[in-house]
Order: sequence, then structure tokens, then C-alpha cells
Amino acid sequence: MAGRTRIIMDTDVLAEQASTLGRVSDSLDAAASAAGAPLPGSAFGVLASGIVVGAANGLASNTAQLLAGARELVATMQKGVRVARESFDEVEEQAVAVMQEFES
Repeated sequence: MAGRTRIIMDTDVLAEQASTLGRVSDSLDAAASAAGAPLPGSAFGVLASGIVVGAANGLASNTAQLLAGARELVATMQKGVRVARESFDEVEEQAVAVMQEFES
């Protein structure tokens, strides 16, 4: 019984982390969509349109790709945290079952 009271696996913390990562992933997805919106050719006036618009659209495209990559990484982290939570829950259940066998 003493051993069981000393084993503490707080999977609620992992659940909160997974939830936070989900929100971050959603934010990055929205930011990537906004960043990737191309500027019209007339965005900086007729004289600057040939120079500035292309560069700005290139930067916007690269930014959108970077944010999409970050979103994928965060989604992978979220999946890993969920798997860790499930694994800790399983280990805890197995540990309790073994301890109960010893107490019987």
C-alpha cells in the first residue's frame, strides 16, 4: 500500500499540454493562411509594382510555408504528448493491478 501512495502520474498535465498545442496549431494554421495571401499588382502603386509586389509576395509565400511547417511540428508534438498520456495511463493501470496482486 505504501508503494501505491508514492506513485503519482498526473496525466491531466499532459492533457492540458496537448490542448495547448492544439490551440497553437490552429493559430499557426490561421497565420499561414493570412500570410500566404498574395498582394495585387497595384498594391504599391504603378511605379513600385514591378519591384516591391514580387518581393513581398515571395516573402509572404516563404512565411506561409514556414508557418505551415511549424504547424506540422506542433501537430506532431501534440500527437506525441497524447501518446505519452495514454502510455502513462496504461502503465499506471498495470502498476495498480500488480500492487493489488501483492496485497491479495
